[in-house]
Amino acid sequence: MSAAAIEQPTTVQEIIVTHHAGLMKDVASFLALSLFITAVLIWAY
Repeated sequence: MSAAAIEQPTTVQEIIVTHHAGLMKDVASFLALSLFITAVLIWAY
């Protein structure tokens, strides 16, 4: 991030970006967890 981007009063955009980043992190962790469970089930059988 540059200093100009931080100084800009784009609060709505920042909220959307941070919410989107949190959502993507939740989806990524969920996919990683499901892949891990699938690998464990395949290894068990």
